[in-house]
Amino acid sequence: MKLTKLLPFAIINMILFSCNKDKSIPILEIPVESVSFPIKDIDLHERQDWILTGGDKRYSFTIENDTLHAVPVNAPYILPFQKQEYGFNYIGFGLTSPNYYTQSTSTIQRTIYATSPIEPPFPNIKDQSTEARLKNADALIAINFETPSRNIKDARFIHRNVLIDFETENFPEDAVVTVLQSEETIPFHYKAGFYKAIVIAAPVISVKTGGETYTVPLTHPQGLSGNTHYHFKVVFNADNKTLSITNLNSENWSL
Repeated sequence: MKLTKLLPFAIINMILFSCNKDKSIPILEIPVESVSFPIKDIDLHERQDWILTGGDKRYSFTIENDTLHAVPVNAPYILPFQKQEYGFNYIGFGLTSPNYYTQSTSTIQRTIYATSPIEPPFPNIKDQSTEARLKNADALIAINFETPSRNIKDARFIHRNVLIDFETENFPEDAVVTVLQSEETIPFHYKAGFYKAIVIAAPVISVKTGGETYTVPLTHPQGLSGNTHYHFKVVFNADNKTLSITNLNSENWSL
């Protein structure tokens, strides 16, 4: 399932829970006392030290028989719910690694490299150079398909962000590849000539070689969609000193 627009979670919450409401449809305020999310598509067993929140409220959780069970640590999250036309509902629950938002205040002011809008708080995803660090740059959000209740049982998690997976072609041996988004990001170089990174907005691919820096933005006619795995090639033309992106395709991000 694709999200219609790749946006930071704070902006998603603002749009879904504050703006563009049909005033003829009542907004329900539901205190969520427990959740039981079946684990589908995304393996949560290695994420049991992650932080689960409903809105700005913390929830403690356990995983039993491929189901995540959670209750509020203190006061429950009050879910402001209004039926949407998407066929599914964003319900305000998110799951992130413990370090996802840890950053010093000095990093709040930074150059924004991404080609699509992005606002603070910026996630702490600068270093994705290993498989573990790549995974910790992920962020999950919950959706459901029925009217939520105090005890939500029909929800599941999807990826909030985007996974890019690209092959490099004609790159010099001294090439240093980075991904520019909320800051310069080190991608996971998982085999010779292949890189992965999780991005929170449409990024720019950067290559430094021979004392020069070359860049190319990753764009899509419909914009990039959350919960999507994009594959493409980045080709370096040494004669023209240019980068280009080819063979762009996508699939549902299910891991």
